[in-house]
Amino acid sequence: MRHFKPHTPALLLALTATLAACTSVPPPAPVREVWMLSSVNGAPASEPISFGFSDAAPVDDQPVYVSGRGPCTSYLAEYQGSGMNQRVANIATTDSRCTPTPAETQYLGALSQVVRMSVKPGQISFDGNGQQVVFRRGN
Repeated sequence: MRHFKPHTPALLLALTATLAACTSVPPPAPVREVWMLSSVNGAPASEPISFGFSDAAPVDDQPVYVSGRGPCTSYLAEYQGSGMNQRVANIATTDSRCTPTPAETQYLGALSQVVRMSVKPGQISFDGNGQQVVFRRGN
């Protein structure tokens, strides 16, 4: 798994304008760090599950990836978006350590359905289609 580099919180404030201005949006540098699941559909996360953007710059029309790890499942997915429509698609998982937990299954199901991303200092949220997934900056 790639290591994610932390960036200053002040850069997060520029994210909203960046997302609105672009037609094909790579993940902004300020959010390319490790984030931890805070809640799914308003319920606090019951297990530690990470989320992070690849720090590789997109080339042409190649996808940008996100990845993370829960207690039993590691995952890799494509980050897609334009304008304010941001989503995670084509999620692939491994479950080499144990059977995925119910919390991991709920998280990955919700993450696969969201269609918008918003950023506040120290927080990333994906929502839409009746789902909401919130991450806080990891330690």
